[in-house]
Amino acid sequence: MTLALRVAAPPDDAARLDIVIRGLGDATTMTTAPVPHRQPPTGARAQRLARALPMVALLVDADGGAGAFAALCDDHAAFADDDDDLTAEALALGDWLAARALPIRYLDEILAYECAVLDVLDGGPGQVVRFTHDPLPLLRALARRAIPIAARVGRFEVEIAA
Repeated sequence: MTLALRVAAPPDDAARLDIVIRGLGDATTMTTAPVPHRQPPTGARAQRLARALPMVALLVDADGGAGAFAALCDDHAAFADDDDDLTAEALALGDWLAARALPIRYLDEILAYECAVLDVLDGGPGQVVRFTHDPLPLLRALARRAIPIAARVGRFEVEIAA
């Protein structure tokens, strides 16, 4: 199965992304759970990073409770330089989170995906992100702010190019 999506960047940015999802098998299904009311992260830095990595923030807060993403942002700030460039700051946080290998279901795949999208939007080269779970229903669920419970396992790739 191959699905091609054309995704527009925020309205103030003329960039466009081509996202192609490839995988084997037939229909995709996903079981989701409702998300309890989520307060936005506290602190300007955590709020900025949650806007840059919204699906990562959702997964972290769903796993660790409200404020878990903000706490990780605070932990990262202790080791990071202040950066006015939101993309650079979000990518640095992504690298830091990836190195920590937090045991949060789907986090590694979603983190790689969101960081790749940010990098491509910032002018970086196209990238392929590998998923071990069907990315289409996973991304759809997170876009609806639902927490994925079960996704079909397999070998999938998401190609992101400007």
